Amino acid sequence: MMVMLSGKTEKPMFLFQEFKLLTDSEIIGDRKKVKVAVRPEDFILDSNGGEFRVVTQLPTGPAQILNLENGVNEATMVSPDYIKVKPGETIRIGVKDETYNIFDLETERGSFKGLC
Repeated sequence: MMVMLSGKTEKPMFLFQEFKLLTDSEIIGDRKKVKVAVRPEDFILDSNGGEFRVVTQLPTGPAQILNLENGVNEATMVSPDYIKVKPGETIRIGVKDETYNIFDLETERGSFKGLC
């Protein structure tokens, strides 16, 4: 399962809400609107990341599944560690280095590996 996040590019950054992912300018080219695909296990807590509201949280033993939203994007985060948070509270999340793919929003084709 991949989480798709819509945003825009401002070389060499991909921006969506408060997320900023550094990418190789040659990968983005002239694309202005892109989607970024992120696996739920590749989201991490990041004090400089995007702010998301916790919709639901499900402990699964030592791990935890969080369903998140921020008004524009929805995401599912799978954390190997328990995060002490309740539905309705907000957390800041980022993406692990080099663990996402960029897609052209208009054609929805072409997977361009992001670089952090």
